[in-house]
Parts: sequence; C-alpha cells; structure tokens
Amino acid sequence: MFDTVPQDVPVGDTGNYYPGMRDPQIPDIDAEMPQSVWVSKQLGRPVIKAFNNILAHSLAELGGPEGSPGRLACAVAGDDAGPSKSLWIS
Repeated sequence: MFDTVPQDVPVGDTGNYYPGMRDPQIPDIDAEMPQSVWVSKQLGRPVIKAFNNILAHSLAELGGPEGSPGRLACAVAGDDAGPSKSLWIS
C-alpha cells in the first residue's frame, strides 16, 4: 500500500483502539504505549492522529462551508519537529 509514498510522509491514523469489542488485546497499548506509536512501529512510518475524534455522521451531515456559524473542526496531532510534509490518509 505504501510503495509509492516516500518513507518520511506521515500516515494518518484515523482509528481508535477498541479491545474486546473490535480489536484483540494489544499488550503494548494496554501497558500505556500510545496507539499512534504502536501503529507507527507496525508500519515503520511516522503516524499522525487525524479524524479519530469525530463521527462519520458529523462529517457527512453537519459540516459547513468556510465562514459558516458553528462550523466543525477536526484535531490533527503529531510530534514530528521536522519540516512540514504532506499527510497521506488511506
């Protein structure tokens, strides 16, 4: 999946860990390793958390154009102190 994406381009992690509901137990995360760090180690690429704090319904039905009152915002978080790069979300 990542063959055409440069190694230093962050991957957008849009998921949340749900042990026992959807996901198996992941001991490293259960021992307080941030999920994004665990995902980064699995992929061997930098990871930025994005869109994991908003539901699909909100994006599809409640969004509005720039300047709209009550417009939605989504958090994107990472800790790469390097130069700004594009974010690749699959």
